[in-house]
Amino acid sequence: MTHPFNPEQLTKMKAFTELCMKNPSILNIPDLAFIKNFIKHFGGVIPESRSESKPEEFKDNEPEVKPDAESEESDLELDMTGVLEQDNFCA
Repeated sequence: MTHPFNPEQLTKMKAFTELCMKNPSILNIPDLAFIKNFIKHFGGVIPESRSESKPEEFKDNEPEVKPDAESEESDLELDMTGVLEQDNFCA
């Protein structure tokens, strides 16, 4: 039986299905509802999302919020080699 897909399309479909197998919660994204419906049509089960948050793949693009540096004490020790002492005389 022949199919209407070119090799590039097949490669993309394979990559997408592998992504779905690694992280099935991606199928809960509203834009992918047609894939979810297709799987359910043939008796497949889609795991519910673990939370209302975005799937892991999409979290990488969000900026990381860091606490203020002033509110944390640092265990970092500075190498003071070659640093000159401040002169404490008045002119």
